[in-house]
Parts: sequence; structure tokens; C-alpha cells
Amino acid sequence: MLVYRCVKGLSIALMVLFMADSTAAQMKGLDPAVLAKATAGDPASQYQVGWHYEHPDAIWGEGYTESGSSPHDYAQAAFWYLKAAEQGYAAAQYDLGDSYLFGHGLPVDYEQGITWFRKAAEQGYPAAQTDLTRFYLNGKFVSQDYAQAVYWYRKAAERGNPDGQAVLSSLYQAGQGVPQDYSEAYFWMSLAAANRELTGTYSFLAKEHADERDRIAAHLTKAELLKVQERTRKWVADQATQQSRNDFEAMKQELRQSQSFIHLKERADAGSAMEQYEVGFCYEEGDEVPQDYVQAARWYQKSADQGFAAAQYSLGMLYEKNLGVQQNYERAYFWLNLAASAYTEGDDGLRYQVVSHRESAAKHITSARLLELQKQTTEYLNTHPKPH
Repeated sequence: MLVYRCVKGLSIALMVLFMADSTAAQMKGLDPAVLAKATAGDPASQYQVGWHYEHPDAIWGEGYTESGSSPHDYAQAAFWYLKAAEQGYAAAQYDLGDSYLFGHGLPVDYEQGITWFRKAAEQGYPAAQTDLTRFYLNGKFVSQDYAQAVYWYRKAAERGNPDGQAVLSSLYQAGQGVPQDYSEAYFWMSLAAANRELTGTYSFLAKEHADERDRIAAHLTKAELLKVQERTRKWVADQATQQSRNDFEAMKQELRQSQSFIHLKERADAGSAMEQYEVGFCYEEGDEVPQDYVQAARWYQKSADQGFAAAQYSLGMLYEKNLGVQQNYERAYFWLNLAASAYTEGDDGLRYQVVSHRESAAKHITSARLLELQKQTTEYLNTHPKPH
């Protein structure tokens, strides 16, 4: 098996090398100095060249210009990502792993993809840590493993990543991969809310995290609550003292890069339900793109049809709020009811929120229509992907 993997890896590398060498002269829109540095072995430049091939129409930092409408060249991208990744360049390791997982320029190989994601994650690369945890949590590309999910979420959480902090809190609430502990759940959700406020990334989530933190507080005694609040204040104060402004700006940039709209849109176009949801989210919030509720509804619909519960919830909310689609409480109820079927008590802290909005929509619907809608939900679940 080891020999097979080595031969397989060598053949892929040679294939990519041949394809890269045969078309290197065709590169446009890149400063020749960057290519020269990459050819000389500079990993940062190698990564930039790979990025250019994967995103030929993007302006990517100093040395790049608009290159016009050009096709992606994933094989070239993988070639340069591999060169930088083998030198330990975390961003290239992450994108190389992505190339393996989604078959961009390389044969699909989940084992190789996860291996490179892990290498990037072990260096503290936020996007790799966050994606690994999602994979282990949902059993995507790997066997479901809550303990591994907790391990990587904790890595991201301790580094100040609000995504990691929020989900780690949810795992403590549900007792998945860790013993159920509402004090720990409160602590990490408090930090998630605070960091959303500080970094300004998806800032509307700061309120949602704060609301969830307050719901968790109901499970604590007054003494427990005071103790964990003091712990939270101390952690935030220590973080502010130890982290320079430059370090903080770097962390903020990493967070934004990990949620890059370009990455999301490409994966969404390829059919990924998670990324379709996140593209819709960007349009709903006006994050990295102009706010556009019609586009948000369109992408949520794509993801919802694949059974992605968060998209079903968001689509239901748009129908309830008359945003991007004509207000329709029956459609709102239908999608919210589907989303609710994906969550058990405590799952990601979302069931209470989904059910409360579903019941709010139900107040505008007759009893007879509610029975019909519940029947439609059952029929839909029998013929479509189950919400996840």
C-alpha cells in the first residue's frame, strides 16, 4: 500500500509537472519578477503563482494586474501549490488539500486532501483548522469523529477564531466529543461574541452569539455564572494585553481570507451545498459583495434543495421577512419545518431559534393549511436529501 501511494503520488506530480512546464509561457497578468522568484524556489511566490492560475481574473496583491477573462488552470495551480506546500507554506498546503478534495487539477483523493489540510492546520492556519473540524463533525471526507472535531475546534478557538469558539461552545452544550459543561459553553460563546465585535467579520453574528450565551446562562447557578464571567473578562483582558495591533490585524485578515468570496463562489458553482449557503449569506449580509436579497434567496434555494439545513432556515427567514422573495408565511413555515427536522435539542444551539421562527410563521396560517404543509414536509423528506 505504501509503495502504491508513493508511485501514485510520483505519477501525479510528474503529470502536473509536465502540464505546468508545457504552458508556463502562456501566463498573463503576473509580474515576471514574481514568476522568477517562484522558479528560484521562493514558497510565497510559488503560492502566488498557483493562486493566479486558479483565479486568473483576480487582482491578487502587489505585482498583479487585470488579466481579462481567462479560463482556470487547476493543474498549473496544483503544480505551484505542491512546490510551496512541500516547503511548509501553510496557505499552499491548504489549497493543495482543497485541490485533492474537489478534484481541481488532480484526481480526487480524500486521504491526500485531509493530509495536506492537517499539515496546514498544525501550523495554525485558521481555514484549515475550521474546515477540518467541520469535516469531522459532519463525517465529510472522513469518518465522523466528535473527539477530533473538538480537538481542532479548540485549536482554532484558543487562537481567537470566533467560528471555532462558537462551535466549541455548541459541542459543550450537547456533550458531543466532550462532557456536557454549560460553564465551558458559556465561556466560549462569550468569547465568540466578543471576537465578532472586535474583528468585524460577519458582525451580525455577534448578537446571535450574545443571545445564545444568555440562553446558556439559564443552565448556570448565580455563583457559576459569576465565576465564568470573571474568567471571560480575564481572558479578554489578557488577549488585549498580549496581542499587538499588528498581530490583531493579521488575525483579522486571516479570518477574512478564510471566508473569501472568490473561494466560496467557485465551490458553490461546483455544487457544494455548504458554499452555496455561504455565498447566499454573503449576499444577505453585504459581506464582500453588495447586499442583494434576491441573490441571497437564489443561493439559499440551491443549497436548501440539497438538504443543507442552515440554508433551509435562512430561506424560510427571507420568506418570513419579505426579503428577496415575496412574503409568504406558508413557504416560510415549510422551509423552517424542514430545517427543524435536522436538529435535535442542543444541536449547535439552533433548534430553539428555528422552531421559534417556525411557530411565529404558523400564527399566520390556518390549521387546515398547517396540516397540509406538514404533509408536504413529510413527502419532501421522502424524495429529497435529508436535512443535515
